[in-house]
Amino acid sequence: LTELLNEIDDIIESEKIRRIKNNIRKQKREIQRIEQYCKELGIDTNHKFELISELFQEVFNTLEGESL
Repeated sequence: LTELLNEIDDIIESEKIRRIKNNIRKQKREIQRIEQYCKELGIDTNHKFELISELFQEVFNTLEGESL
C-alpha cells in the first residue's frame, strides 16, 4: 500500500511539473509576441522582455531537472 501511495504521489508530482512547464512555454511565447509588437511599434523596451524570457527559461530548466 505504501508503495502504491508513493507511486501515486510521483504521478501527481510529475503531472504538476508537466502542467507548469506547459504554462511556462505558453507564457514565454506570449512575452515574445508582445516584444515583437513593441519592436514593430518602435517602443524601446531596453531588453526587459529578454530578461523575462531568460527567467522563464531558467524556471523551465529547473523543472526539467526535477522531472528526471
